[in-house]
Amino acid sequence: MNEIFTVIRAAVHEWLGHNDYARERARMLAKMGYIALAVDMYGDG
Repeated sequence: MNEIFTVIRAAVHEWLGHNDYARERARMLAKMGYIALAVDMYGDG
């Protein structure tokens, strides 16, 4: 059996809201081969 494992990493913002830091961290993780999301929990970013 061939199994494929996928790791998804989420960069969640600080309490001040979605910012460039969370987006940059998601980009860094994506460059490392992860599926990365920069989550906007409040919906304003």
